[in-house]
Amino acid sequence: MKRSCFQHSALNGLQISRGPIHGSRICFGIAKVQNNTMRSGRLSKSLLVAVILLLIFGGWGAMEGVMALFSPEYYLEMWIPMMNEELRPATVSEIGALGQNLLEFMTFTTQMLGLVMLFATLLFCVVVLVPYRKGEKWAWYATLVIGGIYVAGALTLTYVGMTSHAPVSVVMALLWIVGVALPAREIFG
Repeated sequence: MKRSCFQHSALNGLQISRGPIHGSRICFGIAKVQNNTMRSGRLSKSLLVAVILLLIFGGWGAMEGVMALFSPEYYLEMWIPMMNEELRPATVSEIGALGQNLLEFMTFTTQMLGLVMLFATLLFCVVVLVPYRKGEKWAWYATLVIGGIYVAGALTLTYVGMTSHAPVSVVMALLWIVGVALPAREIFG
């Protein structure tokens, strides 16, 4: 039975495999591999819902990162009143009255936090949009770790004193948990 140099199969995806040697040349067969998350070229509903929830989660972090990066004093003014009264530092104007260097340091630190948060959430969104949407296992683990670090930090801050931030932290944690748990069986199935 003679095989042609290029073969196609009826499955989805691409995988290049080496075929038999015909005479003096090596032929390569192109076989398509089925991806378990794709059904007739469309995303499953659970994976689509998970991607949307995780993009909302990532968008919230990106928004906070942009605010902290480009408007650090406003960001500080917004976050300081959210703390418990025992832990609450002075207002930004009172900190500026103590010394301009202290305010500049706090502003710089807030901007660096914003930059890190912005790039981490953009990376998170790219992982969710491309490989996670395709159902890749490594992307599921990356989403679990990156989102888990954010959720653990937010819940820790809520526990130690930023109690008025609790509703937002809980909603973000729920979005992340549902977004990771919903397609897990499909990705690993």
